[in-house]
Amino acid sequence: MLLGSDLSLLYVAAGVILLYIIVQVYKDRHLRSIPAVGYTIPILNWVTCIQYIFQARELIREGYEKHQSTGVFRIAAHDGWLIIVANPQLVEDVRRAPDDTLNFTEAVMRSVQLKYTIGNDIADRTYHVDVVRNALTRNLNTRFDDIRDEIQVAFDEEIGAGDNWKELPAIETIQRIVSRVSNRLFVGMPLCRNRAWVQLNIDYTTDVAIGAMVLNIVPTLFKPLVSWSLTKLKAQRQLANKLVGPIIAQRLHDLEEHGEKWSDRPNDLITWLVEACPPELREVPLITNRLLVVEFGAIHTSSMTFSNVIYNLVSNEEWIRMLREEVEHVVAIEGWSKIALAKMHRVDSFILETQRVHTIGMLNLQRWTMKPFTFSNGIRVPAGYQIISAAEMLQIDPAHHGGRATEFNPWRWSDMRAKDAGSLKHQMVATNSTLLHFGHGRHACPGRFFAAYELKGMLAHLLLEYDVRFKEGERRPSNMEFGPTIVPPQVQLEFKKRRDS
Repeated sequence: MLLGSDLSLLYVAAGVILLYIIVQVYKDRHLRSIPAVGYTIPILNWVTCIQYIFQARELIREGYEKHQSTGVFRIAAHDGWLIIVANPQLVEDVRRAPDDTLNFTEAVMRSVQLKYTIGNDIADRTYHVDVVRNALTRNLNTRFDDIRDEIQVAFDEEIGAGDNWKELPAIETIQRIVSRVSNRLFVGMPLCRNRAWVQLNIDYTTDVAIGAMVLNIVPTLFKPLVSWSLTKLKAQRQLANKLVGPIIAQRLHDLEEHGEKWSDRPNDLITWLVEACPPELREVPLITNRLLVVEFGAIHTSSMTFSNVIYNLVSNEEWIRMLREEVEHVVAIEGWSKIALAKMHRVDSFILETQRVHTIGMLNLQRWTMKPFTFSNGIRVPAGYQIISAAEMLQIDPAHHGGRATEFNPWRWSDMRAKDAGSLKHQMVATNSTLLHFGHGRHACPGRFFAAYELKGMLAHLLLEYDVRFKEGERRPSNMEFGPTIVPPQVQLEFKKRRDS
């Protein structure tokens, strides 16, 4: 009797597995023209899914090198196939595609797992993107003195080094500085220096990033269960409402009272968000959440990038000397100004080369197929798949960036600018089909001009005011990887105030 019952259960299980395989094979039939890396057979391709978590670069490199003829390949992910673009011409196809076919917002919702981390309301009305692209960028020159002041004060208070070497944790220190400098423009004084607010933004940024990484490898069925573990994000939003909520409430009151005649309005991100916010969304918690989204985008990427910049910087004393020489020369002529930063070509080149070689993501330029999409080479992708570009491979490919493309050359871009005077295409804010650190096209990072402004200002200040080095016997560490995400590791750096600063 027991044997019969066991056999019945076995037959049922086998039937379910067989049915699953048949359904998946039928569903995947439209992808047969796209070559795959790893296993393609349902259930067996779960092995590739797991491999992708720990060996994403190996899989992406294999596909990139093997399938240049098609320019696109696929890798099994936990909730479907990931379609990866490996050819600049096809990258341009993605860039040009209309939003009703290849949708950027839908792709971001899925990669950041908005439903479980930040909230889907952000994607419904993305007015904050236009605020960052327009109002924030337009006011960079007006707010330069404030940003410069915060860079000086933040470095002085967060590093606090004197004539003797002082050891500090690199990532944590950089995150606090970036948070403070960004928030001088976002929320103004005195909140930008409030320790609770600074730490909240760092914690929220980190927890959203980690939460998204974890949820991206969890099957859809289990996401709601896993999301319960993200209770810190809810508590962080509540604390944010407590800290910044009264400021937002006052701005809403002032806008309602004065309207367009509000002449003495504070010139910061809170005001720009309040003014741009649709009337039906003008509620303190909703605007607070919108502010946190901008914080996440600004602090996470800039902190990781600046960490990589410093790790590269302290690897070579000659690079420090040449950069410092440029900053001293430009500041002596122009003083500290937006024009001065624009003339620091080596500084710009150093950061751009760091973004190219030591990127913080193996993949970029993500889109979701809302309807079937056909590349210019005839390859067709059905609706319901994520298309994304092999950014890291494109950025270190000798075919696109010369025979020594894998090597870090700090003056690669400044040398090009010297030969191609007047061209903007070699600056760090420029994007193209083989430089995807800021994305590409109309959905390129809207805050990249502020990011460049901030990163260059911080690096220039560091060069003039401090000596920095690894601890004795240490060198630039290898970055950590989780899936396609790349994170610079925490190391201890030593800082000392320069005598002639």
